[in-house]
Amino acid sequence: LPFTGTAKVVLHAHEHLVPPSLQSLRAEIPADYQAVCLKCLEKDPKDRYGNCYLLAEDLGRLEKGEPTLARPLTRTQKFQRWVRKNPVIASLSGSIVLLLLIGLIGASFLTIRANSQAERADQAAKEAQEQARLLFQANKATEKQLGNSQDNLRNVYYTRLIGLRE
Repeated sequence: LPFTGTAKVVLHAHEHLVPPSLQSLRAEIPADYQAVCLKCLEKDPKDRYGNCYLLAEDLGRLEKGEPTLARPLTRTQKFQRWVRKNPVIASLSGSIVLLLLIGLIGASFLTIRANSQAERADQAAKEAQEQARLLFQANKATEKQLGNSQDNLRNVYYTRLIGLRE
C-alpha cells in the first residue's frame, strides 16, 4: 500500500495525498511500470483502468515492450522504437534524406552561381551597347566633319579655279 497508519490516516492520505513515486522507493523500477501502478491508484475513477482486463492488457504490453495506456509513447519515443525495429529501412531512409539535402544544397549553390554569371553577362551586354552607341555617335561626327571638310575643299578648289579664269 502506498500509505501506512491507522485506517483513518490511510483514508485521509488516499483522498488528499499523491502516492510516493515507486522509483523513489526502488530506483530500478522502470517508468512504464510506475505509470501503470499510478494509474491504478488515481483518485478519480475515470482516470483508473475501467476493468481488470484493461489492466491485464497493459501489463501484457509492458512485457512486450509496447506503449501502455498508462503512459503512451511520445512521437520521439515511437520514432526511436521504429528505428530500432527497422534499422535497414531507417538507415536507407536517412541516407536518402541526406542525399536529397546534399542535392538541394548543391542545386542552390549552382543556381546562385548561374544567377551571378547571368548578372555579369547582362552588365557586359549593357556596357557593349553603350560602347556601340558611343562609336556610332563618333562615326556620325566623323562623317559630318569629313563632309564639312569635303565641302570646304570644294569651295577652296572652286575659288581657285574661278581665280585662275579671271
